[in-house]
Amino acid sequence: MLANWETEIINSFIRVHGKRLSNGPMESLNGRIDKIMDDGCGYSNFGRFRNRVMFGLNKDEPITYNKKQ
Repeated sequence: MLANWETEIINSFIRVHGKRLSNGPMESLNGRIDKIMDDGCGYSNFGRFRNRVMFGLNKDEPITYNKKQ
């Protein structure tokens, strides 16, 4: 096993800015999106679902409204 996966095992110890590379943050976002889908009991309107996900993932961002002129 070590001979077959040597490159991948060595790459798992690479550090960038003092931290190891991981897909953990992306898995966390996917989990949060799945939770929104479960709580919403399914969305029939994709635009509304997208807006809810964007709001749920970016709670720290200020809300801005586009004013039509």
